[in-house]
Amino acid sequence: MPNRLSIEEAEKLLLVDKNQLDDDLAMQPDTYYQVASASAECGALRDSAKYELDQITAETDARVRQELQDEADQDAKRKKPTEAEICNNARLDRKVDAQQRHFAKWTRLAAQWRALEMAFAQRAHVLRDLTNLYTSSYFQTSSGNNPATRQAKDRVAATGRAAVTEARNVGKRRP
Repeated sequence: MPNRLSIEEAEKLLLVDKNQLDDDLAMQPDTYYQVASASAECGALRDSAKYELDQITAETDARVRQELQDEADQDAKRKKPTEAEICNNARLDRKVDAQQRHFAKWTRLAAQWRALEMAFAQRAHVLRDLTNLYTSSYFQTSSGNNPATRQAKDRVAATGRAAVTEARNVGKRRP
């Protein structure tokens, strides 16, 4: 399948580095497009393999049915072939088996690409949320919990509490 991105490369690109959000945001649309295109292409190839499997199975079924019927016609002691016997012999045919394996391969690949497509859609939401956190200074190296910052915040809070208490007392004094 000709495509610019392998499953392994796409899986690696799913990881988000909070320190490189600008790069991740810039590459997200193109990467999502590549993954979605690969998913669609694999789905089409899977459907084509299924069609070929159905064709080969039908041709093999007809051939096996005719062979078993000819054997029954030549030997009067032999019973007419049953549907189960015909289906089992058709399923054991090499061409049917090979095409079934081919179809299974494309089914697996289509499912992997579809899962990646959904993961990249979720990645877009994660990038948006991480960007919001970044712009709200969530990722600052200083968390504001050092002693000097804590004391300054406590002083501001104490001043605010004192002002609220004073305002309440002023309101109580009025008759």
